[in-house]
Parts: sequence; C-alpha cells; structure tokens
Amino acid sequence: MKVVVFALPFEAAGFRPADHSTQVWVLGAAGKSAAQKFVEHLDRSARPGLVISAGLAGALEPGLSVGDIIVGEDSEPGFLKKILSLEGTRWAEGKIHTVDAIASTQREKSDLARLAGAQVCDMESSRIASICQSRGIEFAGIRAVSDTLDFDMPVPPDSLAHPRTGKPDVPRLLISLLSRPSKIPDFFQMIRDANRARNVLGKCLEKLVSLPD
Repeated sequence: MKVVVFALPFEAAGFRPADHSTQVWVLGAAGKSAAQKFVEHLDRSARPGLVISAGLAGALEPGLSVGDIIVGEDSEPGFLKKILSLEGTRWAEGKIHTVDAIASTQREKSDLARLAGAQVCDMESSRIASICQSRGIEFAGIRAVSDTLDFDMPVPPDSLAHPRTGKPDVPRLLISLLSRPSKIPDFFQMIRDANRARNVLGKCLEKLVSLPD
C-alpha cells in the first residue's frame, strides 16, 4: 500500500489517484504539528509499504520556476527511477530542507540556501522521513515550487496556515492587505502561483502512482 501525505487540504486538492491501492492522508496541520498527526495516522492504520510526502515548497535557487518539481535526494531509489520515466514534467532530484516557519522573503531564502545547500524548503519532509526511517517504512519526498527565490510574500507567512489547524487566519490576512493595498496584486499572484504548483504536483503524482511497481 502506498500513502501520499499532504500537510494541508489545499495542497491535496489537485490530486485524484485512480489507483485504489493508494491512500491519501491530509494531516490538516503544518510543521511539527503535522508530524505528530502523521504518527497518529500510522498508529491507527495498516503499515504502508511506501510513504510519499507531497506538497508545496519555496525555491532556494534562482533557476527554479513555479511548478518545477523537486524529488528529495533521500527518496526511495525505486521512486526516483519511476519519475525518470515521466514525460512532460520539469523535475530534478535535490535536497528538500525542512524549516520551522515559512521562509517568506528573498533574503531568508538566500540565507537558507547558503546554510543548508538545498534547492527548496518546506515544513514537513524531513520530519516525516525521520519517522518513516525509525519504523522501517520506505519514504519519498516530492515538492512543487510555489514561490520563487525572488518573490517576497505580501502577507505575514504565519497568517497563511495555522500550525495546528492548517487554516488561514482570515482576519489577519484582511488587516494586512487593507493596511497595505499596494500588496493586493502580489497576494493574488501568490494564490495563482500556488494553484498552478498544486495542479502540476497533482498531475505528476497521479502519473507516478499509476505506474506499476
């Protein structure tokens, strides 16, 4: 049994697996809270043969574009071999660096790139990988770039998803945008980019899980 794990419902919305042997776990939390919920899912479910941690990520390299796919270098070799056979997907093997909070500015992302030597950053992959390793479960990480290195988020990053609920803080978002109306176009660009990345990721995953083992 394969399990595709998403932290947030938004990230999972673009994925519609035709393969009934693939389960989708939407944790409804981010970061450390998502890892805790992942353990709870494992404890009450049949042991999966492969866990795929999937979602969106911020680019740490200037050459990455919205919708590019990064497959974690610590992924199960068979998973890497499968993605080699896919056509029409711009992807690369690389390091997915897990952080405690969203990197929202070019400076923050550039600093992470220097410190971690990674291509993208997210908030869950390394945590879920460690849990899988401790339980002897094969792991793969796959992330779609939703914001490029040079994009500064127009709203406070912690207003986009509460760590424990995964839901946006709508009042705070509105206050932030109304206080800086010049950032409204950037906000809608961020939403469009996230939608595009999510849909590219979903189609890639659908192709991957449909391939024979």
